[in-house]
Amino acid sequence: MQKWRLPLYAAVNHVSAFFLLLTGVCYLLLWRSQNVHGWLQFSYATSLFLAFNCLGIAQLWSDAIRDYSNKLCEIMGKKKSTTKVREIKAFESVPKRTVLLFVGWLIHWTFLSAFFWLTSMNFDVWWRFR
Repeated sequence: MQKWRLPLYAAVNHVSAFFLLLTGVCYLLLWRSQNVHGWLQFSYATSLFLAFNCLGIAQLWSDAIRDYSNKLCEIMGKKKSTTKVREIKAFESVPKRTVLLFVGWLIHWTFLSAFFWLTSMNFDVWWRFR
């Protein structure tokens, strides 16, 4: 795998997130003059901002994630079962595992939230033009 590919993807995600942040700030500044569609657009931009930032972080940490997975596979495949269980429990207590699981969970839910807000905007447009 090329070394430059994932850092490039992460940089592009963070640049996109920056412009989504600007969009959200504009909607916040004009909050009183917004209608329901504007509030939905703000929520959609905020969800995508969080999703792109988390995805960029995960892409920057991809080597750590791969190393973590390889280390866990090595532990599971090499020794007797009692030693294996002890090593796995010791390895799983590392805070990195919690952070990686949280980032993965956050990516999943922020993209799910973004598609919820997009669906809500589509329903709003359909409701107005039906």
